[in-house]
Amino acid sequence: MTRSNFLIWIGLRQSVPLKLRVNIPNFNFASLKCHDYYYFLIKQKLEKPSKWVKLKKEFSLDDKQVSEAFLLPVKVANEPYLRCFQYKVFNSVLFANDRLCKIRYVSNLNCTFCHQLTETISHILFGCSFSNSFWHEVNKKILSKIKSCRSLSLTYGNAIVGSFEEEMDLFNYIVILGKSFFWTC
Repeated sequence: MTRSNFLIWIGLRQSVPLKLRVNIPNFNFASLKCHDYYYFLIKQKLEKPSKWVKLKKEFSLDDKQVSEAFLLPVKVANEPYLRCFQYKVFNSVLFANDRLCKIRYVSNLNCTFCHQLTETISHILFGCSFSNSFWHEVNKKILSKIKSCRSLSLTYGNAIVGSFEEEMDLFNYIVILGKSFFWTC
C-alpha cells in the first residue's frame, strides 16, 4: 500500500458492518482500487426481491427472465407511479378485498366489479369478467393495430409479468398502463 495512509484504510475497513466484513477475501492491496472494494461490498449486500421465487414458480421463468421482468418497468415506463405500480404487482403488495377483509377494513371479500368471486390481485387484473372485457377491448382497439403486437395473444403471464420478446416495449407499456388504469377504477 504505497502512498496511502494505513490508518485511513483501516478506519474505512472498520466502518463496514461486521456481517459484510467477515467474508472479505484476501485482496492484493497494492492493486486494489476504491471502486473494487465498493463493488465487493455492494455485491455482498444485493438481495433478490422477496417474491422472486414465487414469480419463477408461478410463471415458469428462469432467473434471467425474472431479472428482466423486474427491469421492464424501468425500461418501458418513464412515469414513477407506473413503475411503482408494477413493482407492487410483482411483490403482491396491492390490497384487494381478500386482504382488506383479513384486516377488517371491508366486510365483503367478493370482487368489487363482478360480485361473484373472491377479489384477489390476479382476479382483478385478469380473472374478472370486467377485466377480461377490458383486455379484449385493449387487444381489439390498440394492440391489434400495432404491427409488432398483432401475433401476440394477451395471456395471464403477459398481463402480470410482461413480454420478453424483442421490440415489445410499447406492448409492455400499454399493459402496465392498462393494469394501473383498471386498478384505479
